[in-house]
This record gives sequence, C-alpha cells and structure tokens, in this order.
Amino acid sequence: MRLLEDYIQNLLKQVSELSINERQCVAIVCFERYCRKHSISHPDITAFVEHVWKVAQIKDNFCEWSDKFVELAISGQGDPYPDDLRKAIPSELISEFNLFTQYVYEIGAVCWYGCESDKSNKMLLKIFEILAKHSISFPDLSIYRDDSKKSNDGWTSAISDDKLKLLRASV
Repeated sequence: MRLLEDYIQNLLKQVSELSINERQCVAIVCFERYCRKHSISHPDITAFVEHVWKVAQIKDNFCEWSDKFVELAISGQGDPYPDDLRKAIPSELISEFNLFTQYVYEIGAVCWYGCESDKSNKMLLKIFEILAKHSISFPDLSIYRDDSKKSNDGWTSAISDDKLKLLRASV
C-alpha cells in the first residue's frame, strides 16, 4: 500500500510541475489514447481534439480560443451530444466519455482569467484514473515540461512547432 501511495505522490508532484497548458496537452493525448483504445472516432471528436491542441500555441487570442468551445459538439461542459456522435460512442462508455471531455476542458478552464489551481492537477489525476481502469499507458510527463517558460500564473508561452510535433506524436 505504501508503494502505491508513494507512486501517487510522485505522480502528483510531476503533474504540479507542468504548466496549465502543458497539462492540457497531456490530457488531450490521454483522451486520444482512450478513443483509440476503444475505436471511437467521429468528426466532432476530431474537432474537439484539434481545438484543445491549439492551447499549446495561443498567443494573443486566448478569449477567441476559449469562446470557441461553445460552438463545438463536444464542449467539455456536459452538453448533450448530437445523435450521430452518441452512436459513435459505445453505450457503456458514454457517461465516462462525457466525464473525460469535461476533465480535459476543466484542466484549463478552472484557471482561465486567474491563476493556477489545484483543481487543474486533480482533473489530470482523474484522467489518469480512467486510463488505469482501461489499462492505457500514461504519457511520459517529462517530455511536456519546460520549466524555463512557466510563468507565475501557471501558464507557458506558445510551444514551438517542433515541440508541438513531438507532443502530438506521443499519442
């Protein structure tokens, strides 16, 4: 039991060392792995994934990016899905899938227009619980962290194109 507690504490430390947008990148990788494991695909899922990835390179258009979620079929806010999207998700996974998208969204949303929050860390840990339940491997968090860029509010500046390619390849 102590070994498990130590592992969880180490994982929490690693998660807390990530910036908010780095956590969101980890979360979307996890979501993509989950969808791949369960053969879940749909254009609305692709739109959600592509939109979340844009957090990595936000410069001056944060409000535009955050406002765009309400236009997506998957908003990450618990809204009902269109029928064709619901049919693409196995019925036994629909509730968990919905929670997963909310966790992905909330990792950043709990910190929007403010500063870093422990809630952001906890959302990523909930995502890891889902991965563990389905025997899906966790991403290597060390490739996401860039201490030199993390600001006092918990965010990093835009991630370079090369680093973004590396992160996206980790799916």
